Amino acid sequence: MKTYALTSVLLILFSFSVFAQESSEKEKQNCPTVTLEGPATAIDLGEPHIFTVNVSGGSVDKTKLGYKWSVDKGKIISGQDTQTITISTKGLEDTTINATVKISGLPDGCVNEFSEASITICPADPILVDEFGNIQSGDMKARLDNFFVGLQDDPTSTGYVVNYGTARNIARRERFIRNYIKLRNFDAARIVIKKGGREKSIRTRLWIAPAGANPELIN
Repeated sequence: MKTYALTSVLLILFSFSVFAQESSEKEKQNCPTVTLEGPATAIDLGEPHIFTVNVSGGSVDKTKLGYKWSVDKGKIISGQDTQTITISTKGLEDTTINATVKISGLPDGCVNEFSEASITICPADPILVDEFGNIQSGDMKARLDNFFVGLQDDPTSTGYVVNYGTARNIARRERFIRNYIKLRNFDAARIVIKKGGREKSIRTRLWIAPAGANPELIN
């Protein structure tokens, strides 16, 4: 009788173990395929970064899934609780951003947290947008207007004006440019005016430096 009872217990335990394994395998088969994707290429500082999680297959009602995002750097400015987030990189240096998403509503036993995607942020170099020598004041005003437009297109950028020539010529051109900035009511704090090397004739270079750009590259 004892042998029979022991055998019955072992059979019950074995059956339970087999049932648990089958249930676990069935749950795994019901799990969807999840991919987390970030930007395909490096993005300049100041540009938004977009991460997207895709859920496909498995026994899951996508309309009932929830998404909770977190990032190790930057700031999520839109998309929390959705499949796609946008991250601001304002104020960051050359670095890597890692995004993690925790998905609720998946079948029991499925992995629900993913943080595979990361990208490298590369600061942009300053851009030389114009260069001119001794030209008429009307032509210079038109070039400066184009310079202001370029700065307005990127509110996080800084403009640099570098003048070369004799001390007298540089002073005269700086005065003209400062007065024109004031006339146009442009934000003077966004433009840095520098003295370049000494040259016989006056020459001016206009630069736009995106956020994070190295000003030492400007000459």
